[in-house]
Amino acid sequence: MKSLLDQLVCGYLRWVPVTEGKGRIYRWFARRDWPTGEFEDVRTKDGFLLRLNPHNEEHRRIYYYGEHDERYELALLRKIIQPGDVFWDIGSNIGYYSCLAARLVGKSGKVVAFEPAPTTREYLEKNIDLNAFLNTLVIPYAVGERDEIATIHMSDPLLGEGTASLNASDDKSFCVDVEVRRLDNLSSTLPTPNLVKIDVEGVFGQLWRGARSFFSGHAPIIMAELKGESFVSAEGNLGEDIAVLGYSMFEIHKHSIRQVSDPADSKKRNFILVKQNSPAFSRLEPLVA
Repeated sequence: MKSLLDQLVCGYLRWVPVTEGKGRIYRWFARRDWPTGEFEDVRTKDGFLLRLNPHNEEHRRIYYYGEHDERYELALLRKIIQPGDVFWDIGSNIGYYSCLAARLVGKSGKVVAFEPAPTTREYLEKNIDLNAFLNTLVIPYAVGERDEIATIHMSDPLLGEGTASLNASDDKSFCVDVEVRRLDNLSSTLPTPNLVKIDVEGVFGQLWRGARSFFSGHAPIIMAELKGESFVSAEGNLGEDIAVLGYSMFEIHKHSIRQVSDPADSKKRNFILVKQNSPAFSRLEPLVA
């Protein structure tokens, strides 16, 4: 249970509209030890519960601010997800986006959450259970170019960190083998999505090459993390691969989305991909700047 001081700080950071000085207050409180045990179940601004780990910086921010730091992305999803939708969350991590979508799509909708890292998936499954979301299916696979066994890398398996990746790096000393599946093979066993969120830490290109048939034949709205992707590589030009399937790319801003020709030139981290000739675009068209 939060102390009275923590309740006051969380209330200020979550609900007071003045932003000046909030960062300093957060940094001071986030550096100190939490007044509770190893885990804390916290109700977010979106109304669902999350089990958080105090040793994870991302979790500490959610503890105080009550939401993920991708505020513009969350605000956009709140506007465009509709009851009855099917939402795929590829790279679900502990499930913030999955839980948000589960509330928004309602009992008539469906959420499919993909999370290959075993200990992170335990957080995800716990958070689904905490909220009694019966409309959410967890898939224990990574998604890539081919069906195979691959190694996922992370700094600490117990943190539920959001930066675990199939790409190795010097700051990730722990690794575990996971099963990778192509969406072109897997999609026929799943409900067809209206929206797909993709956060796969630098391997979006591999995912896309394994999903060309699916995204050619379907037109879900996609929210994808593209920052750090290799847009030109031996495998080809990723921007062209996206465009050839009919998708246009848009930056996400506070109250709008803006079309971009080359996301490699953008400072944004996440983008909307959408087929402008599809019925799905009508949800986004009022937001185009």
